[in-house]
Amino acid sequence: MPADGMEKGILSADAAMKAALESDEQSSLSDFAQALAWSRDNIATPALNAGVVEPTAVVAQTINAVSKQSLGRDIVAEPQRWQLPAAEFMSPAWFAQNVSAGLAMVIPYTLAGRSTAGALGLAGKSLEVEGAFARVIASEKTAMILGAGLYDGLKKPEADQTRLGNALGGMAAFSAYEFGNPLLAKSAPLGKTAGLMAVGAAGSFAHLTTSELVSQGRLPNTEQLTAAGLSGSVMNVLLPYAQSVAMRPFTAEAGTGRSDEHLVVIRAYSTEAPRAPMQADNTRALPSESASPAPAGKIASTDSGGIFKWDSVPILGAVVSRARKISNGLHEYLNETIEAIPQTLEDMSSNYGGNSRELTPAEHKEKVIKQLIRSNVMHFGKDSFYSAHSLTMLADLYASQNRIYEASKNYEQVAALMQKHLPPGDSQLGDFYSKLGHYYSRTAKEPLAEKYLEMSLENKAAQFGQGAMELTGDLGKLAEVSVVLGKPDQAEAAYLRLTQIMEGHLKPLDPALTDTLAKVSTFFRSIGKESEAKTLHDQVMLNWAADITKAALGDEHKQFGRDLEALQAFLRRQGKTAMSQSLENDIKIVDLANKIKEPEYPGLERDLRLLAQAYRKRNDPGDLTVAFRTEARAEGIAQRRRERR
Repeated sequence: MPADGMEKGILSADAAMKAALESDEQSSLSDFAQALAWSRDNIATPALNAGVVEPTAVVAQTINAVSKQSLGRDIVAEPQRWQLPAAEFMSPAWFAQNVSAGLAMVIPYTLAGRSTAGALGLAGKSLEVEGAFARVIASEKTAMILGAGLYDGLKKPEADQTRLGNALGGMAAFSAYEFGNPLLAKSAPLGKTAGLMAVGAAGSFAHLTTSELVSQGRLPNTEQLTAAGLSGSVMNVLLPYAQSVAMRPFTAEAGTGRSDEHLVVIRAYSTEAPRAPMQADNTRALPSESASPAPAGKIASTDSGGIFKWDSVPILGAVVSRARKISNGLHEYLNETIEAIPQTLEDMSSNYGGNSRELTPAEHKEKVIKQLIRSNVMHFGKDSFYSAHSLTMLADLYASQNRIYEASKNYEQVAALMQKHLPPGDSQLGDFYSKLGHYYSRTAKEPLAEKYLEMSLENKAAQFGQGAMELTGDLGKLAEVSVVLGKPDQAEAAYLRLTQIMEGHLKPLDPALTDTLAKVSTFFRSIGKESEAKTLHDQVMLNWAADITKAALGDEHKQFGRDLEALQAFLRRQGKTAMSQSLENDIKIVDLANKIKEPEYPGLERDLRLLAQAYRKRNDPGDLTVAFRTEARAEGIAQRRRERR
């Protein structure tokens, strides 16, 4: 072979070797990326969902449930579960997802059990229970079982689940764990692990079966049972050690204050630790610990080691240390919450003797109304219309006490119930909208006042008509609210509509009309419409002059008649013909009343009868009496005339 051909062959082989190496390197990097993605999807994601996202969502849902009742909105963003890739039954991904989720579930269940233990301990001390019941509520088993039930019940159920079914399922599972695990205390390590896995699987079977039966009335299928058994078996292997870390020994005093007889020791479960020996006084000796126990009813911190030494694992040491700090902060908050329980219990039992003070009449009324609300909710449901009346009573009570926040919250609940149960044009709905609008106006909540006043006007207009007097109260208030909100055009429209309705229904001298005209005149002057303001002001002055004369001299005095004639002429000039004509009868009464005071004249009987007829047109009880006397006088004149004949 020539030298140049050999050189080309060597170069070609070298290039082929480099290309192969680069291809292998790229393939290795691709395999590593795929392995990381698989681990993220099938190990990290289910573990984060079960150990972090779900318990955080439970806390957020609980906070939002309270905030919706008090503020009408959510205040905490609820975390969403990470999406899991679909995995075939019994595939490696299926195994990885169920195992990692089972291991992570240890965290929320132990925290729930620990919180419940603290609450039960303090409740036992506050209520001074004793005997068998004291031992039950101070038991760690009770705390873990109830804690699991509370946690599962608070979790948002899936489409085919219910909260009750989940809660009962969680209690069934932890009943198996708490009564099954201690039976393995003296087993060999390998046998103990196998036994814990078997108990864990059995507890998960109980959980799933109970939940399905209660929620759907059916049994779970084989695939569901297998997945639950796998998650439960691995979870129960770590559960005793997690409990020993979370449920550090602490004491809870339950009974009547006789600590020597009723001191109950709550000791963390450990398959290695024997129970304390019985003493002569039939109580168990307190275990000697290097760390002092937490006060009664308090949740102990996790700074000390525990049975399982997490710090002995170098990789987890820093992570667990930070987790302990976070956990201790949570425990301080829980302890503060638990310390508030005695006051709550004292408030709840304030009327059952003891040293509690007597309720004031207002407090008693509030208590009775709240009992009525609870009764309605219990019998008819929270969203029943029966609750609207009692909630309105409570809101009215709060409003009378100037408790604006509580009143507003209850009024809004009533509005929601009415909107749900009543048709849009129902009179009850319109009346309540009006009531709410006037209340919010008094409490300086003008935007809400404007909203409900407009809703009330729409409702009443549909029910009574656009020109009905039933609209006047809301129109006047809407105009005032619009002025405060800086909406002069809306205020002017409301005032003009109000004036038009009142002038169509009321007499010119009606005090309500006079007051309204005075308000509208002042408003026009405030927005620079001097001409309109002066016209209304002149009419108000004429009304007041006539009212003063009537009050001082009577409604039959000649000066009152002159005042009425001046007002009538003014109304004619303004084009208010109907109002001016409505004064004719009053002017006629004044003229006739003064005429009949003169000595008897030929037309006196006729004028008396005309005067009586004019008084009857007023349709007032007092005027009807005057009409009767006037007719009697006319009849007397007629009788005397007949006798003379």
